[in-house]
Amino acid sequence: MDKYNLALVEFYRQWEPFGGPPASEILAEFGLSKNQFHARYRALTLNRKGPRVPGISTGSREQDTATMKYTFSPHALPWASEI
Repeated sequence: MDKYNLALVEFYRQWEPFGGPPASEILAEFGLSKNQFHARYRALTLNRKGPRVPGISTGSREQDTATMKYTFSPHALPWASEI
């Protein structure tokens, strides 16, 4: 993993206890939309057997029930269609 991707994973880990990073912070830090950021995070941390990086939340109920309470799903909120 290069420095950019490691920074992205660490950034998410820091914000995870607060429900994940806000879109404004993601844009300022990485120049990505919230959807782009989360897609890249998932690609970096998941593979077919589970997390690639130990101790990283995957956002998957099957693989990560310990941090599930911190996982944000925009699909669960009717007003979040533009997220």
